[in-house]
Amino acid sequence: MQQGAPGDGWPWLVSLPLFLAVLPAITLSGVPDAEADAAAGKRSFAVRFGLRAAFDLALVCTLAAAVFALAVALLLPALRAGFLALAGIAALHAVWLLPALLRERRRPGARRIDGLMVRALSYIPWFALVPILALAFGAGGGHSVP
Repeated sequence: MQQGAPGDGWPWLVSLPLFLAVLPAITLSGVPDAEADAAAGKRSFAVRFGLRAAFDLALVCTLAAAVFALAVALLLPALRAGFLALAGIAALHAVWLLPALLRERRRPGARRIDGLMVRALSYIPWFALVPILALAFGAGGGHSVP
């Protein structure tokens, strides 16, 4: 990464799944305080677009993170093993996270969502840990990263 040109597309492609994995937790963090934030003039996503939209964005980003991890595996052979593992783990975690998102999406009003936040926050580390471990232990199939 340190020797590539700033315009290279692969670092952006590799970081996209992590970016998408972070968005659900960031978006959901505004749910408990939405009413107080609105009263104080804060314009969080949950205030600006509503709680249902916050849950919808979290749902879409959770799924998209796993899908884009699979896309990276297919597009970059040097990272295939790590990102295939990541896509599988992310899909399993999403199976745990998505029902909770759907359940909370149906409930009205700002409220504490501690359990859901634990699920959303614990989704993030997979997107850094698995690819790094795969590269560290040579799961890239002997290919160097571009």
